[in-house]
Amino acid sequence: MKFLAPRAILVPGALVAVCLDRGEATAEVEARIAQVRPLGSSSTMGQASGEFGIRVIGADNRGLIWVDYRDLRYLAGPPSTKGATLLSERRWIESVILGQYTLETWYSSPYPEPYTEVTRLLICPYCMRYMRTERAYQKHMEACSLRMHPPGLRIYADGYISVYEVDGRSSKLFCQCLCLLAKLFLDSKSLFYDTEIFLFYVMTVDRNVLEQDMRDAYGNCDDQNAGYRHNVRGTFASPTAYLERDEVFVGYFSKEKTEWNVLACLLVLPCYHRMGLGTQLIDFAYLIGGVENRQAGPEEPLSKLGEATFHIYWRRRVLEYILGDALGLDLEKLRGELPLISSSSKEVVDLGPSSGLTEDSGLSHTSRTSGIGHVKISIVDLCEATGLLKRHAFTALAALPHLRFRQTDAFEIPPATQDGLISFYRRQEGRRIGKLARHRLQAGALHWNTYTTLYRRKDRLV
Repeated sequence: MKFLAPRAILVPGALVAVCLDRGEATAEVEARIAQVRPLGSSSTMGQASGEFGIRVIGADNRGLIWVDYRDLRYLAGPPSTKGATLLSERRWIESVILGQYTLETWYSSPYPEPYTEVTRLLICPYCMRYMRTERAYQKHMEACSLRMHPPGLRIYADGYISVYEVDGRSSKLFCQCLCLLAKLFLDSKSLFYDTEIFLFYVMTVDRNVLEQDMRDAYGNCDDQNAGYRHNVRGTFASPTAYLERDEVFVGYFSKEKTEWNVLACLLVLPCYHRMGLGTQLIDFAYLIGGVENRQAGPEEPLSKLGEATFHIYWRRRVLEYILGDALGLDLEKLRGELPLISSSSKEVVDLGPSSGLTEDSGLSHTSRTSGIGHVKISIVDLCEATGLLKRHAFTALAALPHLRFRQTDAFEIPPATQDGLISFYRRQEGRRIGKLARHRLQAGALHWNTYTTLYRRKDRLV
């Protein structure tokens, strides 16, 4: 006879064992109860019916798993998984409305107690304030003081992308709300209210460019009540949430004022994934690091998603240094000659003669290899030009094809390898969808001076 634990002890934070279907087999795993659904309520985002929302211990859970109390077995002891963290959340916010989209949340966030009583929050796309009711949301949208642009100073603008520098001390409320929003999509974020020691760099994108790239990346959608649900984990919100600003908030990164790292936390909203905006934020972090004349990297350890994004950026940055600085290729011209593609048209980039691209495209020489020969590249020069740390440059070089690289202070690239790297770069850029993915930040569009604050680097001041 199966023992059913009393519902009174199945409270948020309780340790339980639950049977989950893992393919052909059924496995019993340890989990923590994160949320208890009130009797008679229903999920707003379509989860399976169940009373208890659980998170499996030791797994990278995005969202809750809803089960019935009959499938749970109460455990009185600590979890057996080493290094497991206990859940502290009492309830789970299932979705947020931000501007045009309703986004499903991935993780919990420590919003104040009254706002955790609902499963859906409405967040102002201008100031990031959060509300529970549509009436309060609409009233706030009419009187929001940040309708024109985010707080802080606009330090970068190139027609496509703008970046605002926000001090966590002078705009504390905005930064706190931004951190709470970021925790809904970042599992490793642990700072929410102590924002005084951080600088926040908020990125916005021109509305027309963003909407065109959204159509290219996810296809056209005429029904704004159900569009983009499958691709971006969310749907369009009601027309009352339409943004009047010409630029749209897409993400941000933050860095500690006294640390040497280029950034500490990075977020791109899930509805704007697969558009190259993560690498744009990273590129901007290294851009201002270059103004400060320093080589640095992100705060570690990185999450899985952050590590993948940084590896993509490091590989692209090192490859562009080799092709542009060492071989003297005109990369901007090369990218401009590649045709733009969209996921809806399912076009395949043809790099043959029919595409109009010749072997001399983007080159400053009569042929790709004539007159160049073997090119010797110094790791020191590469790191100084790109701002990468030596170990990050090694990681990027090891990921490049056609390149036989050993961890030495210098290496040579023969003509045959140069041709392979050029072909690889054209294939990679040809697969990118939309203008933002191929866009590169311009140093001339940055209007920013370094601070006189001393940075702390290990055991010495720099």
